[in-house]
Amino acid sequence: MYENSYDIDDERMVSDVSEHGSTDMIQVYANWKYRPGETVIINSGIHYMQFLLNNNYSIEPRFGVKWQFHPRQSLSAGFGIHSKAETLTNYFAKRETKNGEIIQPNKNMEFGKARHYVLGYDNNIAKNLYFKTEIYYQELYKVPIEDNDTSSFSALNYSWGYTNIPMANKGTGTNNPCLGN
Repeated sequence: MYENSYDIDDERMVSDVSEHGSTDMIQVYANWKYRPGETVIINSGIHYMQFLLNNNYSIEPRFGVKWQFHPRQSLSAGFGIHSKAETLTNYFAKRETKNGEIIQPNKNMEFGKARHYVLGYDNNIAKNLYFKTEIYYQELYKVPIEDNDTSSFSALNYSWGYTNIPMANKGTGTNNPCLGN
């Protein structure tokens, strides 16, 4: 990864990202399925994720239940915690301090996290016609935001490139209920 930018104040090119190397992400998932009766299915699981660059890890429970209340219709509900790593350029970006030291302010940034809540309805209307709808709510927490109380910079509004702005996992957010077919 390599990127330069022009510092207008100092009138010089500055290396923002200049890294060679690699990292890995370890992910493991275990799932359990249980049928307490003919009409109910319970799924539960645990997801483990570890980012080897900074050894940040997350243990995430998942749970779902489906009730087949009619031969062609069912209701479902689910809950899960999900984590998200930021782009590698954010972890590797460099910044020069006032005393000339080069630092990587976000190398140890943690995962952003979200709690997902889902309710669903399924209907096999006919042999070749199926209807499914879900409503969900997503509660975001530990979102990377600029570590400055007067800033509104958030990783939620940032999807490409890099930033060498020092960030902290203090942000929150929500995705309001949405319908999907």
